[in-house]
Amino acid sequence: MARPAREYEAFISYSHAADNDLAAALQRTLNRIARPPYKWREWWPPRVFRDQTNLAAAADLGGEIRGALMGSSSFVLLASPPAAQSHWVNEEVTTWCANKPRDRLFIALTEGSLAWDDGRSDFDPAQTDALPPALYGIFDAEPLWVDLTGVTVVGTATRDPRFLDGAATLAAAIRGTEKYELTGEDARQHRRTRRLVGSGIGLLALLTLLATIAAIYAVIQRGHADHRAKLATSRQFAAEAIAKLDVDPAQSLVLAARATTIAETGEAINSLRQALRASRLRSQIAAGARVFDVEGGPGGRLIAAALGNGSVRIWNGRTRKVVATLRLSHRHALQSVSFSRDGRRLLGAGRYGGATVWSTTGGRVSRLASLVRSRAAAGALSPDGSLAATADSDGFVHLWHSGTGRRDGPPLALPDGTFTVQDVAFDSSGSQLIAATGKLVTVWNLRTHKRTVRRPREGFVWSVAVSPDGHHVAAGFEDNNARIWDLRTGETVALSGHDGAVMHVAFNPDGSLLATASQDETAGIWNVRNGKMLAQLRGDTGNVESASFASNGATVLTGSDDGTVRFWSVAADPVLAAVRSSPPHVSSDRKALLSVAFDPNGKHLLTAGKDGTARVWDIRSGTLLRTMQSGRASGDWVEIARFDASGRYVLAGGDDGKLRIWKLSTAAPPTTLGGPQGGPLHDAAFSPDGRLVAAGGQMGTVRVWRWRRRESVRTLGGPGAVVDGVAFSPDGRLIAAARGRTVRMWRSDDGTAVAVLPTPHRLTSIAFDPTGELLAAGDASGAVSIWDVDTQQLLTRFTGHTQLVSGIAFNADGRYLATVGEDGLAKVWTVPGGELVTSVRTRAPRLEATAFAPSARSFAVAGWDGRATIFACSECRSPAQLVCLAARRLSREVRTREEDVFRRCD
Repeated sequence: MARPAREYEAFISYSHAADNDLAAALQRTLNRIARPPYKWREWWPPRVFRDQTNLAAAADLGGEIRGALMGSSSFVLLASPPAAQSHWVNEEVTTWCANKPRDRLFIALTEGSLAWDDGRSDFDPAQTDALPPALYGIFDAEPLWVDLTGVTVVGTATRDPRFLDGAATLAAAIRGTEKYELTGEDARQHRRTRRLVGSGIGLLALLTLLATIAAIYAVIQRGHADHRAKLATSRQFAAEAIAKLDVDPAQSLVLAARATTIAETGEAINSLRQALRASRLRSQIAAGARVFDVEGGPGGRLIAAALGNGSVRIWNGRTRKVVATLRLSHRHALQSVSFSRDGRRLLGAGRYGGATVWSTTGGRVSRLASLVRSRAAAGALSPDGSLAATADSDGFVHLWHSGTGRRDGPPLALPDGTFTVQDVAFDSSGSQLIAATGKLVTVWNLRTHKRTVRRPREGFVWSVAVSPDGHHVAAGFEDNNARIWDLRTGETVALSGHDGAVMHVAFNPDGSLLATASQDETAGIWNVRNGKMLAQLRGDTGNVESASFASNGATVLTGSDDGTVRFWSVAADPVLAAVRSSPPHVSSDRKALLSVAFDPNGKHLLTAGKDGTARVWDIRSGTLLRTMQSGRASGDWVEIARFDASGRYVLAGGDDGKLRIWKLSTAAPPTTLGGPQGGPLHDAAFSPDGRLVAAGGQMGTVRVWRWRRRESVRTLGGPGAVVDGVAFSPDGRLIAAARGRTVRMWRSDDGTAVAVLPTPHRLTSIAFDPTGELLAAGDASGAVSIWDVDTQQLLTRFTGHTQLVSGIAFNADGRYLATVGEDGLAKVWTVPGGELVTSVRTRAPRLEATAFAPSARSFAVAGWDGRATIFACSECRSPAQLVCLAARRLSREVRTREEDVFRRCD
């Protein structure tokens, strides 16, 4: 059934580009005048047609417009030059003139000009530019038109009197009535209706306002209650996270992340940073069954585990995705796995599943040989992968050709009274084989077939390992101890610290460390030389059956009865790189480094110290790129070295009172400033534009040079307390100095004093933040103060070092501050709150300088051991990023279980 055509009182034709807003206002006004507000039932649908409000989506757009034209009793043209050029406007006029009375066509001029020529009885085309071609020659007499030129529309309405008058004229013509009758009646009825409606609306508005206020108050109160509840819950989880730190680091991470997700309170963020900092746990894999042994292949490409479900599972070492699952037994556990040194062969062994060798060449796993007559409690591959040794439950050690599965000679003879062999291991050369034989440790020389027996007193031996150099043997015992023998001297070192049997032992690649796995649900990292435990790795919820080092020596892998493979950082602090500045032959009292700095690209490191030189290093390779001799006398220290903002120049200064500036791209002699009469220099800095250099020291003044001209510009301050820190503000307008117990600031252009900021202790270091809004200074008491530069107000003061703060540095975005002290600690703090982010220690008994890398989350420290060390600041992240860092250290199963906490981290 066809839809009946609409009827309209008027059709508005116009140019969209020129008169869209005016046409909309005219439509609304004509509708209102034609159907006043008090006739509310006739407000809709509108009786005046305009395509953008009345035209529905249709396949035949022209047909819809033609239907509207045919259903309209009047035609209103908004005349303008753009309308005169519009194809659609001309078509609408043509259609109207061909089918409708021409005296019902009315014109409103919005732009341009209209000129009627009485002689021609037509519009004069020479003076008219606002009419479409179809209107010429149509009228016998001048038609009705109104002038709306210059009328503006603001918002959805216009109050321009000319517009209202013109609209009323058109409305009267459309309705065939006098204009005064139309507007007078409309005004009278409108006033009456407005009074009645206004009273009702006022009452409704008052009631609505009261209800809205009540609702808003309720929402605010509920929001406050919800916020307080979130804060309380967040703080509760944060406290639980701290309590779990030493017991279950993985659960501590989950709790701290949940606390931070609920509400980013200081307690929550601090607990998360503490959980990340305190635990050496780096990631986990859920193996799906008890893990009896785990080993990483060379380069960390593959990780293999012997599981309690009778299979060997292999993962990609980078992605942690399963590569293969190899089954030896459907019912019985596998006890051990072993890679060859090149990672091309893998041995899996179990008491009831036998032993099998697989090829892992090219990333594909295929079976090479089955040692079918073996009932191995443990197995090992020789370093070159050619031999397999099995410690069998029949009380023998057997050797096999790993490629064929054939025996390699008769079983190795065991000491009298030996009934069980629990573990077996090759040395790094493949010439010695060590076995745990009951309460003995037996060593065979495979070349001479000579056997050596060690008879420890600790009890039953569960595991054995040989150091990479073949000089030491380690064993784990059922009485909770481990022991290391020197095969050359017979000397032993006892390792005591576990509360359960030591089930597995393994040396790191250089033989300096030993990892142990224990039935007390922990693993340990030990110093081989003195037998001290360096770290106890907590977090497993079952007996730890295996502990081994990854091939890079930086990670310990553990396997546990809880079905998890865990990855632990060997180092307590994440070291990215280190350089030893002084050559080994330099005496210990000359090795100390006093300054460290990054170049603007973060690729080079600059060090300087007591040996009188400054050095530039390539960070990635550790290569020494340039050595610059600064001090002339044997006792002259270089106390400060800095790059300029371009990284092309280096300045260095120290005890001889001189500043030297080198251009790194040439071997030319340095530019030299100052002299011994100024006394030793303790700090110096380039201005941000590189034109000026400022330095201060023993004399208590700050000297400023235009260094390219070798021109001394001015001297700031007078003789007095020593200047231990100098810094330019990032915009170069200010120079600040740590002088005695005050911070002093001057304008760099004319030397005018700007501020004197007092402190209770002698200041030792100073730095502006990257915005120039904050100034930080360290002092001799171990405290750090931070000021607002504009207001000169002290924002915070915090203490984190037990001795003098010798160096400070802001990171690139100014959110973190690194400090080092004579207590040997390096710390990172939030700015300006002064909350501890991380704390690290080097071998140096005393640290002297620190610097943040320009764009990375890392910072360098230097001190009296002659090393510059670059640490990662993993905790220098936003709360959301810290949550995702925690997620990466947890197993996929834990992340899935805690999806509401970690859903944004995928």
